Order: sequence, then structure tokens, then C-alpha cells
Amino acid sequence: MTRELFRILINNREKITSKEISSQQPLSLKGKDFSIVHGINKVTKLVRDKKAFFVVIAQDVNPIECVIWLPSFCVKQEIPYCIVKSKSKLGNLVSRKKISTLALKLNKDTNNVELEKIRKSFYMIFNQRYQQATERWSSTAE
Repeated sequence: MTRELFRILINNREKITSKEISSQQPLSLKGKDFSIVHGINKVTKLVRDKKAFFVVIAQDVNPIECVIWLPSFCVKQEIPYCIVKSKSKLGNLVSRKKISTLALKLNKDTNNVELEKIRKSFYMIFNQRYQQATERWSSTAE
């Protein structure tokens, strides 16, 4: 599923200039149907405001405390998330070396069937599993 996600994101994003890359500020990359936002602060703001379509989190973040709370926050806000193996893969999407998280924000009046399919599968794989695990462990603790 993540392979399809990366294929869609790479094919639909616009190229960014070297001037934008050299700035240290997090970028918002605009595609045809969506915007890619990265940086933990911007992603958190989108999740808090429930404007994120879904969130992608890197597995190899060091220190892990930077993102360990993000999956539970996404579950609380009912926003699908996924965890990918490498932060360098995420960095390639936004023309950086490495980033820890990114969020997809859909443009208005967008009806992308592929992205909706990926979003539903992420919700089933990650969010519902998280809820099942917390229910299972909370019931055994009593």
C-alpha cells in the first residue's frame, strides 16, 4: 500500500525550485489534488484542526519521543496514519534529505479515488488495530 502511496505522491506533485529547497522553513508542496506538508509542528497543527487527509510517520526517527505520541493523537482525532520504514523516503517526496512526518491536505472539491482507497486501507490497518490493541490490553489489566 505504501508503494502505491509513494507512486501517487511522486507523480502528482509539482517540481520545486532550488531557492525553495535552500530555505530552512518547512515547505508546503502543492500537487494537482493535494498539498504535502512536512515538519512535526505543521503536521500536528493539521491533525489538531482535523484538516489532514492522512499522516505518514517514519519509523527510524531518533529520538523516538519526537513522534511516539502522534499515532494516538491521530486515532483520537480520527485521522488515518501510516508508518513507513525510512525517513529518507519521505524526504525524497519533498526534496530534502530526511523528514520524520508528513501530512496530506486535499484541495477543495477533490475526488481522487486512489487516495481515498489508500486512506481507507490505512484506517483499517493502523487506526483500527490500535483501537483493538488498546481494548485488549485495557480489558486484561482489570
